[in-house]
Amino acid sequence: MDYYKISSELKKVFEEAIEIALDTVSTENSELHSFVIYGKNSDKLERFACDSGDEALDAAIEFIEEIDDGSENVVYAFKETIELNDGEFDTIVVHVYGIDEDTGYSFGQLYRVNDHKIQLMNEKVFLGKIRNVLVF
Repeated sequence: MDYYKISSELKKVFEEAIEIALDTVSTENSELHSFVIYGKNSDKLERFACDSGDEALDAAIEFIEEIDDGSENVVYAFKETIELNDGEFDTIVVHVYGIDEDTGYSFGQLYRVNDHKIQLMNEKVFLGKIRNVLVF
């Protein structure tokens, strides 16, 4: 799935998640607690500070499945290092869920820290289809 083929509403929430993550990520220690953006106007945020990424993902999925406020688009974002053909990259991973979608999508926004500044890589990497936890 090409990032540019998802709905404009999902792209908007994705970009909002990237901005929040970039505001949160410290260039010194790159600490980022995972979070969910949701709400009728994608204006609510819930953070998950857990001991492991799997634990945070489980908590986020449980949280998303219980949302009953009319949210049509939800994202779950977290930091991870992923390996691609040309090396390992720090990545803000964003799981995108839309009420009108058959499936959810996982994308990664690659970045590097150079001279204590975060530089985004141009491409958003499609990481795969995921279960759309908004529509069970």
